[in-house]
Amino acid sequence: MLGTLEQIRPSDLQKVKKLGGGGFGNVFLCKWHGCPVAVKYFNQQFIADVASVEVSFLQEVSTLATLHHPNVVTVYGVTDVTDADASLSSRAPAMVTEYCNGGSLRDNLTARSPFVRKTKDRIKIALQAAIGMKYLHSRNKVHLDLKSDNLLLCSGGVSRCKVADFGLTREKKNSFISGKLEWVGTLPYMAPEVLSSSQVNEKADVYSFGVVMFELATFSRPYADVLEAPNGYNVLMTQRLTNKVKLSLTEEQEPVPGFKELMESCLRDDPEERPGFDVVVEMLQKMVAATAAGT
Repeated sequence: MLGTLEQIRPSDLQKVKKLGGGGFGNVFLCKWHGCPVAVKYFNQQFIADVASVEVSFLQEVSTLATLHHPNVVTVYGVTDVTDADASLSSRAPAMVTEYCNGGSLRDNLTARSPFVRKTKDRIKIALQAAIGMKYLHSRNKVHLDLKSDNLLLCSGGVSRCKVADFGLTREKKNSFISGKLEWVGTLPYMAPEVLSSSQVNEKADVYSFGVVMFELATFSRPYADVLEAPNGYNVLMTQRLTNKVKLSLTEEQEPVPGFKELMESCLRDDPEERPGFDVVVEMLQKMVAATAAGT
């Protein structure tokens, strides 16, 4: 145990199914003493020298475990990488978190699921995500990989959107952190200052949120036409670096009045001109109220 961080025996986790994966490793739905949890198993590269990563890994996750908010995925603990009874393959660090049974916002938008079909529900999702980000920023956290894949939906009683995947979350240092291109997010969601490897602050998350707003309005992936073309990643990188491409909405695509203007303000090139999440939340609350009044 490190502070209040729970260390969980790998043998207490029973894998149910794979939920996803990436360069970091894989995420599985598991049962922990009969309760569903999401477990992020990190890559085998971590196994080579468990001792060298254990302290820093536990310190990072211990900090994340102190975050408690209805719109932020709860971190329960980590697997005990020193468990002598665990097999080698299960001794890589793994983070155990709350499981959200509705899947990612991106998957729901692609499928046009019942969660997102109605305009009023998509505006509520935007508001809940913004409230979660406002909380993270109030706790001195910068996410740096905010995207629709990292916004999870939970059903049962009241549907709720939660901010997830804090693999890139960093402490704010005097309101700034040092940006390095290899770990600061996903290309379509990266703020201009992140792409240029400049100093970045919490306003980089606001830019990413603006991209998510585009997805909520259109159901489309950002820059999908470019990325699906040959050599699309490199083409998009060049276009973004030279400021030759920008996300926008037509009047017909705007789901509610004020949405397009708010999205564009979040996507401003100058981070100082972007609103904070306190302003974003206030504006989205008005939109939610307007959609409720219109039903």
